[in-house]
Amino acid sequence: PREIIRKVMRDKKYPVPLLYPFVRMGARVYGKFRLESCSPIEAVGRARVPIILYHGESDAFVPCDMSREIAVSAAEAGRDVTLFTVTGAGHGLSFIENPDGYRQTVHGFVERCLR
Repeated sequence: PREIIRKVMRDKKYPVPLLYPFVRMGARVYGKFRLESCSPIEAVGRARVPIILYHGESDAFVPCDMSREIAVSAAEAGRDVTLFTVTGAGHGLSFIENPDGYRQTVHGFVERCLR
């Protein structure tokens, strides 16, 4: 969450060093969590279930490289991970841009998990 929030703030030309402490405080006070305590990279290293990640290559909100980092980290930790990226797809639009590839990936993933 920390990196996504900071990226969005930079994209919108907000002064990150000035405003980020207030966002962090808001998460703590209203959400009852610390932004820095949430790490997808660490979480996948502890995962006990197979992981599937979908990401649009043209995602302007959450960079596709974040999913790649998660996939690499999971694989290095010996976890079962599948990453499916879709060229030209924006945030949350992988299925719309490539429904056949999306379905094939899901079916393959589920079949592999059931074996």
